[in-house]
Amino acid sequence: MFSSDDENDNETPQSMAITNTSMALLLGLDFTQLELLRFYYLESVPVLCEASGKDVSQWLKNTPGLISQSPALKQACLVFASVHLRHVRKSTDYISTNSTVHKPKPNMLSDRAMTQLLSEFILLLIQHKKELLNLSPPTYPGVLTTSVIIYIIAISMGPLMPLVNFDGGADLFQVTRNMMAISADPILGIVQPVQAPFFPPSDAGRILLPREEDLWGIVKLVDQSTAYSEFDKRTLKFTLSCEIYSLLHLFHLDTKLHSVGHTGAWCSYWRDGFLQLRRELNPYAILLISYYCAYTHLFHQMFWWADRTVDTVYEIVDYLPEELKKYAEWPLQMVRRFDYGVDEFLTGKLRKLSICTRRSVFNQRRGVRTNTRNHRRRV
Repeated sequence: MFSSDDENDNETPQSMAITNTSMALLLGLDFTQLELLRFYYLESVPVLCEASGKDVSQWLKNTPGLISQSPALKQACLVFASVHLRHVRKSTDYISTNSTVHKPKPNMLSDRAMTQLLSEFILLLIQHKKELLNLSPPTYPGVLTTSVIIYIIAISMGPLMPLVNFDGGADLFQVTRNMMAISADPILGIVQPVQAPFFPPSDAGRILLPREEDLWGIVKLVDQSTAYSEFDKRTLKFTLSCEIYSLLHLFHLDTKLHSVGHTGAWCSYWRDGFLQLRRELNPYAILLISYYCAYTHLFHQMFWWADRTVDTVYEIVDYLPEELKKYAEWPLQMVRRFDYGVDEFLTGKLRKLSICTRRSVFNQRRGVRTNTRNHRRRV
């Protein structure tokens, strides 16, 4: 019996070595990449599933079965694991060098790490493009999964992949369009809705978005503009309303599934009319986007979101006409805060806190706001 145990003990390292070697050869990986892939399965997948909700997590868990069929998916998993591991190490270093552990403001990766990430990301995009050009029913699941992981990696790239590119170049919103474009391919016989419905959620007891009333206040602002004809005003208000309903619907799904994947992907469902407004930097459209940034800023606990929406809100305010800048007051307040998170967002608790219960600028007339501030100072 003892000799048998000794033999097993002696064989275990050798067996493990053979297993690792065989697995690496099978997947075309070196040992470093194999460890990254193991980290992805053990650490990254649970994090992704928790953020994505029950509906998406099922097929995220099936990623291992698709790796051997898709070089791009394999590269996507390696890149995501690499980003995740860097953030884990960075967090560990922070805790080990401080006697008191507290929540610091999230920071993006260092310049050196970002440069390496960009190189790996470009290789991933090249491989993904090849698979898109040869898309077929058997390869479709792997390609779609790759697109989703690419989107999440792009979020984590911070300034290298701006949320909104005001100079007309590529941005995160354009990356999401690629993901949605292949989610419905009639040639492959794949039919899925690529747009969220533009009607309010049917559940009367639904949880409301923080400052949801402000979203409709943006629509009402259009009536005050002298730059549009009555017909153009109706068209603009309809376009904005459709996207607000989409956002409400997606948030409603997240509250039911306790996820953030639907709300975070709101930009994936934009219709052509709103996309055109975004390209034109329409002030009402980008003001609405600033509220979306405030909502997604609450996802800062997830390393790929971190503080990436902060700069976008400031840029939006810079592009707003002077008379509309004050309406971005709440998004500006939100992106400066890191003491609220996903739980407060999904449970509706945030709506009950002072940052949301203060009187909205949309409900204030000129002169009233100043008096209110003076009153607060006196108090």
